Amino acid sequence: MPDIIVTDIMMPDIDGITLCRQLKNDERTSHIPVIMLTAKATMDDKLDGLRSGADDYIIKPFIMVELSVRIENLLQLRKKLRAKYLNLKVSDNSDEKSGSVDERFMGKVLQIISDNISNFDFDVGILHEQLGMSRMHLFRKIRILTGLTPHSLIRNLRLEKAADLISRNAGNITEIAYSVGFSNASGFTKAFRDHFGVSPRKYSENRLYKPGFGRNENRNYP
Repeated sequence: MPDIIVTDIMMPDIDGITLCRQLKNDERTSHIPVIMLTAKATMDDKLDGLRSGADDYIIKPFIMVELSVRIENLLQLRKKLRAKYLNLKVSDNSDEKSGSVDERFMGKVLQIISDNISNFDFDVGILHEQLGMSRMHLFRKIRILTGLTPHSLIRNLRLEKAADLISRNAGNITEIAYSVGFSNASGFTKAFRDHFGVSPRKYSENRLYKPGFGRNENRNYP
C-alpha cells in the first residue's frame, strides 16, 4: 500500500481524475494522499482535480524541489491525522454520513466497537465481518490511520472506556472489567497497567486529585 500517489491527469487507459475518484471513494485506499500533475492550468481544470479528491495540484512545468516539499507536507499531515484517530474514544460521536471517507470509516469502526464493548467474544473477526471488509484490508487500513493493529485498537478503546468508568466511580474494578469485555479481573488489571502505567485501583485513587494521572503518553502498541 503506497504512502502517497503522484499522478498525471493525461494518461492512457484511465485519466488522473477518474483514478483519483476511484481511490478516494474506496475505503481501502481513501487515506492515500494524491498529488496531481498537469499542463492544464485553467481554474476550471484545477477545480475538477480538487473536486475529484486530490490533496494537491501542481501545474507543469514545475521544479522537483517544489514537488518534494509538497510530498513532505502531505506526509506530515497524514501523521497529524494518525494522532487524531489514535486518540478517538468509543464515546466520540461521529456522523457516518458526513466528513471524509476516512472519517466515516472510523465512525463505523467506533460504533461497532461501542456496540460490542461488553461482549467477551468480540474480536477482529467480528469487526471485519460487520464492516464487510477482508481481514487483510482492515489490518492495513487501521494500521495506516491509527498506527495500531485492529486488535490493539479494540483493546485500547476498551481500556479507555474502563478508565472513564473508573473516574466516574461507575462500579468496582471487577464490574468495570466485565462491562468493557474482559472476562477476568487479573487480565484486565495487567492490560490496564500496561496501557496507563498504573493499576486500576491506583488510577482510581489518584484520579480524584490529579487530572490526567496515569495516562502513559509514551505508550506505543504495535
